[in-house]
Amino acid sequence: MRTNRIALWCALPTLLLLFAAGHALGQGQVQSKTLADIAILEDERAGDTVKVGQWVVSGDPEVRARTAYMIGIVGDTSYRPYLCKLLDDDAHQVRLQAVFAAGQLGDSTYTQWLLRYSADGDSAIKSRAIEALSKVGSPATTKQWMAILSDSLEKPHFRALAAESIHRLRDRYSFGALVAQATNPDLAIRERVFFSLARRANREALPFYVSGLKDANHQIRLYALGALARVGDKSILAEIKPILQENDWRMKYYCLGVVDKIRGREFLPDVMALLDAKEHVYVRQAAIRVIGDIGDQQTYENLTPFLDDADINLSTETLSAIARLKKDEALPQIRTWSKSDNPRKRAAAATACGSVVSSECWSILGMLAGDGAPTVRTAAYENLLSAQSDSIKNFFTIPALKDSDLIPVVLACDRIARDTLIVELSNLLIRYRDVRDNDIKGAILDCLIAFGDSLIGKPGVKEIVVEASADYSYSIRKRASALASMLKMPVAAEKDHYPTAITPESYRLIYASNSPNPIAEINTVKGTVRIELLRSAAPKAVANFIKLAKSGFYDKRVWHRVVPDFVIQDGCPR
Repeated sequence: MRTNRIALWCALPTLLLLFAAGHALGQGQVQSKTLADIAILEDERAGDTVKVGQWVVSGDPEVRARTAYMIGIVGDTSYRPYLCKLLDDDAHQVRLQAVFAAGQLGDSTYTQWLLRYSADGDSAIKSRAIEALSKVGSPATTKQWMAILSDSLEKPHFRALAAESIHRLRDRYSFGALVAQATNPDLAIRERVFFSLARRANREALPFYVSGLKDANHQIRLYALGALARVGDKSILAEIKPILQENDWRMKYYCLGVVDKIRGREFLPDVMALLDAKEHVYVRQAAIRVIGDIGDQQTYENLTPFLDDADINLSTETLSAIARLKKDEALPQIRTWSKSDNPRKRAAAATACGSVVSSECWSILGMLAGDGAPTVRTAAYENLLSAQSDSIKNFFTIPALKDSDLIPVVLACDRIARDTLIVELSNLLIRYRDVRDNDIKGAILDCLIAFGDSLIGKPGVKEIVVEASADYSYSIRKRASALASMLKMPVAAEKDHYPTAITPESYRLIYASNSPNPIAEINTVKGTVRIELLRSAAPKAVANFIKLAKSGFYDKRVWHRVVPDFVIQDGCPR
C-alpha cells in the first residue's frame, strides 16, 4: 500500500503537468477561435456589439488588443464606448492598438486620451499617439504639437514626429513654429521640419527653402528643391543654377523640375548639357521634358536623335517634347508609332496627339481608344475627353465608361460630373450593375454624388443606393450612405454579415494551425531573399500573396522602389 502511495505521489507532478497542458491546450483552442472570429468580423466590416462587448472584457490581453485593432479597421461608430474602455486598458499591447484605432477613426471623441498618451512615458505609445493626433486635428491637437516641437528638453524623435504631423495644419501659428525650427541642430528635427515646410509650398518660406539647398543633409536639400518646384519663383534662379552641375543625379532631376516650373529659358544651355550619355537616364528624360516646354528651333534639332534611342523612356519623352515644340511636324512620327508593336510607343503617340490640333490626330486617338493595352486606351481617352469639341467628348464618353480598366471609367465619370451630364444617368446606373470592381463602383457613385439633389425622383437611383448599401466594401457603403442622405432617403442599417475575402473556415484553420508559417523565396539578380509569411497576423495578405506567386505574377518583375533597411515595392495586381 505504501508503494502505491509513493507511486501515486511520484506520479502527481506528471498528472499536474498533464492537467496544465490540457488546460493550456483548451485555452489555446478558445483563444484561436476567438481571434478567428475577430478576423472574420473585421473582414466582414460588420457591426456586432454583443461579440465586441464580450471581447473587450476578455481576460486575454491578446484578444482585447486584436479587438481594438479591428475597431479601427471596421470604423463602426457603435463601437465608440468599447474603444474608450480599451484606451484605459491595463495591458500595454491593448493601449497601443487602441491608440492606433483612435487615429484610424479620426474622431475628436478620443482627443483627451491621445493628448494624455502624447506625453506618456512609454515611447511606443507616445509615438503612436502623436501620429494619431494628426488625424484628429482639433485646436487642442495643434497646441500639443507646438508644445512638443518647441520643447528643447523633449527627445528629438518626438519633436521630429510633431514636425512631420504639422504639415496637415494650414494656420500661420503652426507655420511660424516650423520656421523657428528650420535651423535646429538636430538632423531628425530639421529634416521633418523641411518635410512639412515643403508641403506648404508657401512663398513666405522661400528664404528657408533656399537655406535648405545649402544644408549638408541630402534629404533636406531634396525637400527644399521639391518645395521650390511647387512655388515656381524666378527670384531663386541664381541659387539653383550650381545644382545642375552637381554629381548627384537626384538633385539635378529635382532641379530640372524647378527650371520647368519657372520656365527658366536662361538655363537652356545647362539643360542641353544634361542630355549627355554620361548622365542618369532619369536626368536625361527630365531634360528632354523641360526642353519640350521651353525650347526653341536649335534645341529641337538636338532632340530628334533621341526618337531612335534604345531607351524607351527617352524616345517616348522625346516624341511628346517634339509635339509640344513643333506641333504638326510631329505628325509623321505619331502616325508611325500609333501602329507600333510596342504599347509604350502607341501610348506615347496618343499623348503626343494632345499637343497637335489636326483631324488626323483625332482619328488616331479614336483608333487608339480601342487598343488592347489599357495604358494606350487611357492615354487616348485623356485627350479625347478633354477636347474642346463637345461632339468629340460626347462620342467617346460612353465607350470610356464601359471600358474594362479603371482609369478610362474614372475619366468618363469625371467628365460626366464636371459637365453635369444628367442625360447620361441611365448609362451610369447600367454600368454600376454590370461591374464587380469596387474602384469602378466607387467612381460611379462619386459621379452620382456630384449631381447633388438633381437626382431626387430620378428612376433607378434609389435601387442603386439600396444595392450599394448592402455591398461588402465599406467604402461603397459609405458612399451609399452619403447618397442616401443627399436624396433624403433613410440610411440603410448595417447588415450583420458581409461576404469575407477568404472563407470563415479558412480563418479558423489559420488561427488554429500549429504548422510553421510559409516561407517565400524570392530569387533576384542580387541573390535570394527569404520571407516568412505571418498567416495569423495578416491572413488575407498572405493568402493573396501565395495565390499571386503560384500564378507567376511576380516572375521577372522589377521592384520600382527600394529603400534600404525599410521597404521594397512592386506593382499591385491591377
